Amino acid sequence: MNPHVALGALLFACSAIVGLVVAAAICARVEAYEDGPRPGTPPVIALLAGAALIGGIAGAHTDPGRLALVAVVAGAFVAAWYCDVARGIVPDVFSLGPIAVIAAVAFLWHDPRMLISALVVVLPFAVIAYLSRGRGLGWGDVKLAATTGALLGASNALLALALAAFAAAVGAKFRRDAAAQPLAFAPYLIGATALFTAFTAL
Repeated sequence: MNPHVALGALLFACSAIVGLVVAAAICARVEAYEDGPRPGTPPVIALLAGAALIGGIAGAHTDPGRLALVAVVAGAFVAAWYCDVARGIVPDVFSLGPIAVIAAVAFLWHDPRMLISALVVVLPFAVIAYLSRGRGLGWGDVKLAATTGALLGASNALLALALAAFAAAVGAKFRRDAAAQPLAFAPYLIGATALFTAFTAL
């Protein structure tokens, strides 16, 4: 096996484990909102396996600096997925945290493109969240969308988020309580982001 693939998979798996531990600790202290998505059981094994897979792909094709950045975001996204499924919320530490890291990296690299892409993507999502009053698409999702924009660039991020919206709409069709319960959108958003991250790394 290519050592870069193995190291990338190990790095992302470790980041995911940290994210899951922190997410579980936070979820143990909070209750789901009555008007939020119905609580469920997060797919822990699938999240770990997915993070390792993305890490292996990225490790083979990504420079070390960007690999470390994406690993941090991957851990936060795994945690956000866990919390959104378990409690119907995305804590700020898992949405604003990656944005803060990306902003610091953009400053160090003297590259404002990541922040510009985040802004381009977050504006329409903020409008949707405001108009829908947080049903289905909450402000936590808006912050995750900003991170997606920073990672993928505006054009790829918009495609990924369009895919997430389509997948969420299809998923909602199969829910018996679709009209009564808001949809946990973060897993769809994160899944589409992971798919495009793997695709663009190849």
